[in-house]
Amino acid sequence: MKQKLLNLFLILFVSSFSFAQVANQPSDLMVCDDDNDGFFLFFNLTFADAEVLGGQNPADFIVTYHETQSDAENGVNALQSPYGNVVPSLQTIYVRLEEISSGNFDTTTLDLIVNFSPIPTQPSSLDLCDDTNDGFAEFDLTVKNAEIIGANTNVSVTYYETISDAENQTNPISNPTSYTNLTNPQTLFLRLTDLTNGCSYFYTSGNLTIRVLPSPDLLENPDDIEICDDGSGFSIFDLTTNESFLDPSGEGFLMNYYVSLVDADSGTNAISNPENYVNTSNPQEIYVRVENDVTGCYTLTSFDIWVNSLPEVVAVTDFVVCQINSEGIANFDLTYKDEEVLDGLDPVNFYVTYYATIVDAQTQSNALLSPWINTSNPETIYFTITNYSSGCTSAIQSFDLIVNEGVQANPSMSPIIYEQCDDNIETDGDISNDSVQFDLSNMDAQVIGGQDPSEFTVSYFATLIDADMGINPLPVLYQNISNPQIIYARLENNNSVCYDTTEATLLVNPLPYFSISDIAYCQGESVVIDTGLDSNNYYFSWYYEGANITGETQATLTVTQPGVYSVSATSVFGCGITSTEINIEEVDCTDSDSDGVIDSDEDINGNGNLDDDDTDNDGIPNYLDSDDDGDNIPTEVEVGEVSGRNSSTVLHQFIDTDNDSIENYLDNDDDGDGVLTIDEDYNNNGDPTDDDTNSNMIPDYLEAAVALNVNNFNVEAFKIYPNPAKATLYIQMDNIYSNVEVSIYDVQGKQIGLSKTLSSNITELDVSNFESGIYFVKLSNDEISVTEKLVIQ
Repeated sequence: MKQKLLNLFLILFVSSFSFAQVANQPSDLMVCDDDNDGFFLFFNLTFADAEVLGGQNPADFIVTYHETQSDAENGVNALQSPYGNVVPSLQTIYVRLEEISSGNFDTTTLDLIVNFSPIPTQPSSLDLCDDTNDGFAEFDLTVKNAEIIGANTNVSVTYYETISDAENQTNPISNPTSYTNLTNPQTLFLRLTDLTNGCSYFYTSGNLTIRVLPSPDLLENPDDIEICDDGSGFSIFDLTTNESFLDPSGEGFLMNYYVSLVDADSGTNAISNPENYVNTSNPQEIYVRVENDVTGCYTLTSFDIWVNSLPEVVAVTDFVVCQINSEGIANFDLTYKDEEVLDGLDPVNFYVTYYATIVDAQTQSNALLSPWINTSNPETIYFTITNYSSGCTSAIQSFDLIVNEGVQANPSMSPIIYEQCDDNIETDGDISNDSVQFDLSNMDAQVIGGQDPSEFTVSYFATLIDADMGINPLPVLYQNISNPQIIYARLENNNSVCYDTTEATLLVNPLPYFSISDIAYCQGESVVIDTGLDSNNYYFSWYYEGANITGETQATLTVTQPGVYSVSATSVFGCGITSTEINIEEVDCTDSDSDGVIDSDEDINGNGNLDDDDTDNDGIPNYLDSDDDGDNIPTEVEVGEVSGRNSSTVLHQFIDTDNDSIENYLDNDDDGDGVLTIDEDYNNNGDPTDDDTNSNMIPDYLEAAVALNVNNFNVEAFKIYPNPAKATLYIQMDNIYSNVEVSIYDVQGKQIGLSKTLSSNITELDVSNFESGIYFVKLSNDEISVTEKLVIQ
């Protein structure tokens, strides 16, 4: 038993020792068949050595390859590498792994696989129509994939621009769905790749030709087709008349016409009768498909068809000219009739052509030029109207040229002036508005001249346009509207349409007018009576105390003694006599205080006593007082200088700045601003005339907009009401000021009644005993004063 176990151990030990080396199973060696014959001559068997050894040390082993298992086990007939398979497509060879030191070995197998390469089918050429006729187009190469793949399955197609790139599988076309050709035609090269084993096969004859076919090249775009018709907007068109404009390059082409772009593009629903097509709208666009009947390439274009209305014509009046001493021949400006012929049509869009015969009008030849000299009297002229843009010409119409004997108004050529005297005395000095009634028939004889009045009619018009048109005649008894006024006479032949016009002037000559006031002059001097009229236009007669002053015939008279003078004036046109009387008074011009106001004018109360007139109540009568109102401004400053009652003495002009009916030299508030003039001496130098706080060259005492004071009375409102007042007067102040007194003065500056101290916001005063007139209400205290005007009714 022990002997048996020992023998078994020895067997196992020897066996283990003999087979310690392991030949690992290598991966298949696969190649792609370059000619699809199943054989490959260049398998490098040594590529499997590393896999057979696994992790064993290659220095300790020898790897050999054999066609049979027996050769591998016996270590004979080892194969040389590279090796060409002898069994097509799939051949198993045997691998021997032998340990060098012991001679022990192990065997395994290695499959040699020659994979099939897919073969592309030769595709037909890929043709596109050129939409721009430049020889280039964008191709989708993939549309040829199915044809190239043929019966192959699970393969992909790759395109190359060069045979070198196809052989080396470099630079494939990256955008096969949108590839633009480089030449025309152009050959592209192909590869089919098996998506399972990655094998591909390249044949130089397996290529794709791409070609850009020319589309019909139109010589020019077709013109629109326009037809002149009766205005319905519809007509029959021969669409094929445009084919001369669609003449292509000489190949066979088909031309079809469509009513929509969609139909033209798809080549469906072509117009079946293009030679007799009735439009469906006006205008209408027609689409044309010009197609090469060999390649199928086509070009689209379009044109419009229009039905243009014929210009409408109206009946036109005869063209009559009036010519004095006529022999029936005259120059006619035919263009004068254009406006009537066109009858509102725009001459920018239409023109008129005139012809001597109807045949010329029908053939539109021998058009007449203006001016045209008629060849007979009357002569018939024919005309047409043509639309510039459409060329449509109207039906033929006609009128006659007629020459009538002319008319001459006012043949003597002497100015016609119809003069009348004004029936009112001129008061405004403007003779241009003088107006009287004229009997216009009084001018008929001069308008007609020596011609037979039974053959003519005379009428008058305010404007030459009205006279030429014979509209809006003036009435025979006519009142002029300006002076002078030009009107127009129309002399019309009763037996023809001939007339002539001439001017006539209506002239109204004024009656003498003057107005002279009574005049006072200073004793011992003289005064000039002036009528204000022009001695060249009027005759004058002067009278003193009713007796004519011999030799005085001018418009003015110098007098040196008082009395009643009169003057009469007659227009040199013989219009009227105007007379007037003037009372000349001699007065004493003494001015005792030399203030510019004579003593007689200083009798303010008009009682004849100068000594009781003291406006400022300073105890000095006004006629001796050089500052009558006591406002620190001399009276001579407060009156203006003006020529006085005679030609040599300068007397005063009364001035009332605030228009309160109180002249400044008697007014202690000249500008009516409520601040007394004496209180507007803002620089406190005793002279209000040099105070101009806003530097506008107007003294403050004469400018109501300036009212400065040391307190608030001129700023804060105080009211007196009612104003005008009758019996009761109320004074209201916004604030109460201490020791404020109210005083009332008449226009002479005299205080009326006693002053009253105000003790509340509203104070009531009794003014029932005041006479009607203008007064001043003055509020004042130790520091300020302010004045308002008051009217008592």
